[in-house]
Amino acid sequence: AADISDGTVFHFSARRRNKQEYRQVQGLNNSLVLPVEGADGLIKGAKIAFFGSKNTEALARIGEIELEQGLPHPLFDGEWGKTARAAMKSYLISDFSENNFDMILDKAKIAGFKYVYHSGPFLDWGHFNWDPKFTKSGDEGVRKMVDKAKAEGIAVGVHTLSNFMTTNDAYVTPVPTEHLLKQGVLSLTADLDKDQTEITIKKSSLFDRPMTLNAMQIDQELITYGNTEDKGETLLLKNCKRGAYGTTATAHSQKTPLYKLWDYPYKTLFPDLVLQDKFSDRLAEIMNKTGLCQISFDGLEGCSYTGQDEYANNRFVYRWYNQLNHNVLNDASRLSHNLWHIHTRMNWGEPWGEAMRTGQVENRIKNQAFFKRNLFPRMLGWFLIRLADRNFECSSLEDLEWALSESAGFDAGYAMTINSNTLRRHGQIDKLLETIKNWDKLREAEAFTEEQKTLLRDPLTEWHLEKVSEENYNLYPLHISKHYRCNLAEMQPGQPGGADWSWESPYESMYAIRLKVDGDGTIKDPSFTTPKGVIKFPCEISDRQYLLYTFDGKAVVTDKNYNVISEVQPQGKALLPAGSSAVAFSCEQTSEDAPEVIIRYITKGTPEGIRLNK
Repeated sequence: AADISDGTVFHFSARRRNKQEYRQVQGLNNSLVLPVEGADGLIKGAKIAFFGSKNTEALARIGEIELEQGLPHPLFDGEWGKTARAAMKSYLISDFSENNFDMILDKAKIAGFKYVYHSGPFLDWGHFNWDPKFTKSGDEGVRKMVDKAKAEGIAVGVHTLSNFMTTNDAYVTPVPTEHLLKQGVLSLTADLDKDQTEITIKKSSLFDRPMTLNAMQIDQELITYGNTEDKGETLLLKNCKRGAYGTTATAHSQKTPLYKLWDYPYKTLFPDLVLQDKFSDRLAEIMNKTGLCQISFDGLEGCSYTGQDEYANNRFVYRWYNQLNHNVLNDASRLSHNLWHIHTRMNWGEPWGEAMRTGQVENRIKNQAFFKRNLFPRMLGWFLIRLADRNFECSSLEDLEWALSESAGFDAGYAMTINSNTLRRHGQIDKLLETIKNWDKLREAEAFTEEQKTLLRDPLTEWHLEKVSEENYNLYPLHISKHYRCNLAEMQPGQPGGADWSWESPYESMYAIRLKVDGDGTIKDPSFTTPKGVIKFPCEISDRQYLLYTFDGKAVVTDKNYNVISEVQPQGKALLPAGSSAVAFSCEQTSEDAPEVIIRYITKGTPEGIRLNK
């Protein structure tokens, strides 16, 4: 559809799919595309429908059309998924198993999560057998976990990559199916013996696009090649592995077709359209036999490697959906025009190589406008609560509340990824989970005003939500400073341990402190002097330890993951006037090694009261 100056132009098309073709697929010219069998392969029966309504009534009208035309119309507790607030439920992603499932459920209840979702429960993709680290009892073991969660008011979901196929799956090894997805046929120039590791073929354009596995199939043998050498009219495939992926190396006639296979950088293969149907069937069987209530069709675009475009994506999900015996919340990382009817919402993973505040922020925000235009439930994507590692600090309350304030501002759900190791070892995890519960409770009850939401969705603002009672909450604007650094190894001659800085605050208030010692060595008795007073913390802090001082006047020394080592009784008061102030920091160095001290301070403004309307 194109909006032009004096009207709108619509262009519709239908494609015949019942003939074998060679088309451009994923940037590869002349890729083999197999025909679609049955009525779906024909143009006959293709239809176009228009509807008209006021903009404000469009969503309701689409719902009526779904019912009239027998289109998918999934419900949540009797309400259509496109209007139900349950469609925007936040959820917990973790790597749990039947051995620690009770702990996962306990943590989910603290956060108020109604869905817990396993990040990778399968041993293989294709047959979708369960990883014994997840459950040793197959579908029945999963069913028991689902029933246990249901008794606690929690639903369970699992993650997979749609039609991506692992090389350990029984469709690949030890006898590969004939339905592995093929790029095309290669022509041998001579017979192959079973030990041959250099293979000569006629030159082919199928090698124009580099692949990852470099896999080929001939009869019931899979072969991978290492590299190619141009020989003019032929190509030499070098460093070939015969009988790859547990198949059997055998001799082959020159006349036997040698197929080049599609793969993906995840080191996976793909099924053709016929085998893809079996993937859909197995995923539907899993849902029906176990009672699982959530799945993400991650990598759904992999279906388009068949050369059948959006049709293949839709076929995969529709076939699955039409076999379900209960409603399953489902999403994908991208939205197809047709799967709008089935998908509950969109959601997507994030690169964990970035901090929470910088992981595709612009994309998260841009997607909210996309959802609004497409009358679709809103989600913000995945966030990660992490432990400290070489590159990142342990996730803090301030980081989390930044994400939660964005969620509240856009009225959008999210996935919070917290591995079971993090749930066990993060020293403030229960506090973080309680914070999630409070923010989401208010968002789901639509307790934030439009003015508040406008401010909250600005990614440059910081907020803190404080629970006063079950019905009443205070929302504080925060100012979080940059990192101030004092390198004790670089003091001027005669200068005591410390530094002088200029601190700014838009608010006159108490300030909270996050002090970290970085590097070998220990400091003692840090203190801060401002125009409003002095505060001193009688304690010792060593490498990768924190001094955390909060607005309630409490201070603790913690390890790198915020586990409390000792409580500290502060002396004095931490007060900062509005505007710019001179601040003196001092401490004693009690070790021969001189570490760096890294400090951030936080001030807060006047709160707005928020009442939970039940």
